[in-house]
Amino acid sequence: MGEMAPGAPTPATLRVEDLARAADVSVDTIRFYQKRRLLPPPTRRGRIAWYGPEHTERLARIRDLQRRGFSLALIRRMLDGELDAADVPLAAAVAAAAASPDDDAAELLTLDDVAARAGVPRPILDAVVRAGVLVPRSTDGADAFTTADVELVGAGLRLLEAGFPLADLLTLASSHDTATHAIAEDAVQLFDTYVREPLREQDLTDDERAERLVAAFRTLLPTVTTLVANHFRRVLLAMLGLRNQASFFYTPADIAAGKAHEGQALRLGGMVRKESIQRASDGVTIRFVLIDGKAATLVTYRGIVPDLFREGSGAVVEGRLRSGIFVADTILAKHDERYMPPELGNLSAEHKTGKTLEK
Repeated sequence: MGEMAPGAPTPATLRVEDLARAADVSVDTIRFYQKRRLLPPPTRRGRIAWYGPEHTERLARIRDLQRRGFSLALIRRMLDGELDAADVPLAAAVAAAAASPDDDAAELLTLDDVAARAGVPRPILDAVVRAGVLVPRSTDGADAFTTADVELVGAGLRLLEAGFPLADLLTLASSHDTATHAIAEDAVQLFDTYVREPLREQDLTDDERAERLVAAFRTLLPTVTTLVANHFRRVLLAMLGLRNQASFFYTPADIAAGKAHEGQALRLGGMVRKESIQRASDGVTIRFVLIDGKAATLVTYRGIVPDLFREGSGAVVEGRLRSGIFVADTILAKHDERYMPPELGNLSAEHKTGKTLEK
């Protein structure tokens, strides 16, 4: 047999079992990667699949990228050349931010391991995963968890011990997960629109563009997470403060009857009178009137209003009375245009159609 020509591809001489041993992975992992299009197809001679050095190198590359925190979907895009050159360093920065400082030395656990260490039945943890509270990482085609997840389950147990029903906690967690994903998608879209896309249009080298992208991400991530955490804490405490009021919900009729005191933290609910919304020149301050079929209250608010806030719809605001005007700190919105505050459920059908107190 003659020598191979220079530059000719190295022949595929490994069966799948040989490749698994050489790459220190399981055969199932190799087949999983093939289904995810992370590995090029093998060479087939007859009924046998043969693998070569390119498969060994690709497996080593995949494992290295996984250790750096990249998801398999992102790894496939990187290996297939679908990402811009400037996006790869940004992806690395995102993966590094998502990883714990101890990830390299972290012990990887199965969900059964987490259940045993936390002392929680496995079916309950399955429900917690479905609710989006426990998020596994994919390692060699299998879901894996860490001791941080055990600590998270322990925190959940403390809530149960405080008396919270499991079903209600899972429902709340699922709602929070859905809302968080929606907000995060909007935030990423803003980043793409106002940071990433403008940089792509500038006359910069790939290295310069990547450097600016990563710098922007490292500045914005802690800023946004701090804003979100502080806002949630402030709203949570405000809600608790309102709940602690002996009679915290009022209607415009209650305000007109003098039942609410100046400066008292309270909730006010009613319908937004048609043609009552006025927007100030600063772009963030609005005035509107809430009605309940018996009386009307003027409300002023400074901030961004919910998407579903509109004239003729139900609304609940939180704040205080100041000189007869309700100064709102928060406008509550429900994800349903037909929302009527529960406390106003006895309004007449005529008023619900917006025919009362419109003049």
